[in-house]
Amino acid sequence: MTAPLLANPELVLCGLSMVPISFSDLVAAASGSGFDAISVGPAVYRQAVRDGLSMHDMRRVLDDSGMWVSEVEGVGNWLTPPEDKPQRWAQRVSDDELLDLAEALGARSVLVTHFGTPVPAEEAAGPFAALCDRAAGAGLAIALEFVAFATIMDLRGAWDVVEEAGRPNGGIMLDTWHYLRGRPDDELLRSIPADRIFGVQLADAEQPFTGPLEDDILRRRLPGAGHLGLASVVSELAVIGVRAPIGIEVWDKDLLAQGPQGTAQQLHRAMITFLGACYDPSAGS
Repeated sequence: MTAPLLANPELVLCGLSMVPISFSDLVAAASGSGFDAISVGPAVYRQAVRDGLSMHDMRRVLDDSGMWVSEVEGVGNWLTPPEDKPQRWAQRVSDDELLDLAEALGARSVLVTHFGTPVPAEEAAGPFAALCDRAAGAGLAIALEFVAFATIMDLRGAWDVVEEAGRPNGGIMLDTWHYLRGRPDDELLRSIPADRIFGVQLADAEQPFTGPLEDDILRRRLPGAGHLGLASVVSELAVIGVRAPIGIEVWDKDLLAQGPQGTAQQLHRAMITFLGACYDPSAGS
């Protein structure tokens, strides 16, 4: 391939790949394995609270390690009330608290999703714009993640909301599993300005798929270990000039059995191997 593939990306250890884990252990595992940053979601934050850590304490742990937070994940009640959500995807930390957490940790962006009744993009754009305006006061970006079985389920739906909202700090988180497992649209992807893709998350899967989307998501595999064709997506991102942080979001109980450091090292190794093969196809052989 002629285009550099996400050259020298900032590598993010997604907190979801490591749960259950304490915040301190997540930071230490990421730092000790070569990652540049972490993402923090409700499960990690709730564990930090149980461990007696304040947001200030969490920031001190980060600063002492030299790590930073790419995304705080999980704002999900911005569009319709929580009671509209399926219980399995109910949010257990309020939007307000997650936004406060993102500001306290110096996060680059806040990742938002929504599980509930689908609505037209023009109806979702107003609440999304309001969320962007609120976040802008704290210097935060808002990254809308489309989820293949959620209210906003594909790239078209997400981009329509972001474009309609028209906020400079509003953009997209592109998770390769949701993109390829749902409704991939490479033509649309190539048309989106590179600077509106705020982050990338890697996960692979086997084909053919074996069940409903909500179940298959628990069978995500390391990048390059499945057959989704992740390299083609990375290539498309490179062609349009995306230079966003790139994370790995794979929850695997066998990996987790290795302990935090062992798990993080294997996740980092998988990312480096995969991205190396994207630069040089012979590297993966």
